[in-house]
Amino acid sequence: MKTFHEKLTDRELNPSMFKIISLILNFNQVLKKSTKLCSWFAFLQVISEIIETCRAHDFTDVVLVHEHRGQPDGLIVCHLPFGPTAYFGLLNVVTRHDIKDRKSIGTMPEVYPHLILNNFSTKLGQRTANILKHLFPVPKPDSKRIITFANQSDYISFRHHTYEKHGGPKSLELKEIGPRFELRLYQIKLGTVDQSEAQNEWVIRPYMNTAKKQKILGD
Repeated sequence: MKTFHEKLTDRELNPSMFKIISLILNFNQVLKKSTKLCSWFAFLQVISEIIETCRAHDFTDVVLVHEHRGQPDGLIVCHLPFGPTAYFGLLNVVTRHDIKDRKSIGTMPEVYPHLILNNFSTKLGQRTANILKHLFPVPKPDSKRIITFANQSDYISFRHHTYEKHGGPKSLELKEIGPRFELRLYQIKLGTVDQSEAQNEWVIRPYMNTAKKQKILGD
């Protein structure tokens, strides 16, 4: 009988379940070796129990992926022990399993990545960038791994690359290794994800979706 991971590799799971599990595994790989970050399968776990366990073991962050009918549609980043918690819509998800040329992307690097945070110029944008960047430890100067969070019209594009310099500083080969997706911020609250009474620091309002010129995160 095949193990769960063997079934995942051979795509023998239900297609809708495969998509969400692939993304969770991708997050686990992207954030691998981050300082005490928790990202596990929580299908049958109570959120309050997860947070309590993570606090007891000095975890710094919890990342939760929400899905609807097997499609990942939400991401929650909760900083421990006291918050804040950021809630994002999740769009246009392409996991590493979805990339056709699997050999070209290779294995996931374990070095800490350099971060590019582009166009988070407003006060809320800077707050959002700080929440995202503290998921990752400080990299070594010679790290050749790059993670980009690029804001355009309040949609944050996540991209993950490695690079090589084959012919000196002017010859740069950039390779996307996945996953990739877009985030849409809709709430930040001051407490942790299990605290329903926690105060909202910011929440999107209905009129914000229809305002043509208003940019909440950057220019």
